[in-house]
Amino acid sequence: HQSSNVPTILSATEIGSGALTSFTQEQALAGAGGTAAFTAYGIKNTSYLTSSDYHTGHVISNLYDNYLRRAGTLVAISNSDTVSFAYDFSTPQIVTKYRMWPRATSDDNDVQAPSSWQLRAATTKTLYDAGTYTILDSHTGLGELDWDQTIVYNGTATELNSDNLSKANEYNLATIGAYKYYVLHITSVVNISAGSGLGGLLSLGEFALYGGGFTIPSQVGHSGKILKTNGTSLKWEAPVDALL
Repeated sequence: HQSSNVPTILSATEIGSGALTSFTQEQALAGAGGTAAFTAYGIKNTSYLTSSDYHTGHVISNLYDNYLRRAGTLVAISNSDTVSFAYDFSTPQIVTKYRMWPRATSDDNDVQAPSSWQLRAATTKTLYDAGTYTILDSHTGLGELDWDQTIVYNGTATELNSDNLSKANEYNLATIGAYKYYVLHITSVVNISAGSGLGGLLSLGEFALYGGGFTIPSQVGHSGKILKTNGTSLKWEAPVDALL
């Protein structure tokens, strides 16, 4: 799994004389410098892939290595195939957002990017394999221009995906829960029959999951209160001594 010291991304909104209306933390879990423990898998139709199923130099670890301009992950497919990339966390994680970067290339390989997919989640890998999962998000009909056009391949480049968030497609989740197994289930690519030797291939540069952070609620109207947690969220309450 990928582990890296990547800064936590914080965002805050202020109103009036410095009072926070919101404060949220974004934490990478897998991919783009994510630090949670996981095992990555590739699945073609219903079979788990081995190293020989990936094109040379396009192994599964490229999907989460946090290198923007390197090879990415590349799998041969046909019109009838589906390909999935999965992260199996050691402990359940609450994912609130995901990002995907297209494969870095000097050719026109954005045609190999996903066009339609679902983000799925299951309590365990075993349950997913048995057909029990929840669909957290889905998208269809993306074209080549829906992906970043500026990521040029360089096999030794050290630029990081975590420093180039604007080059990713970003998706926030309305449905969340604590799951161990997250699956990007891809049902079509931009152009399966593209010319110049690019047809019949699915590629992706990086796939990152985010979550595990917190949101501090607005301070406005809560002067003199303290911030308390019920274990899953934070809220402002009057101090205990004020109630005695």
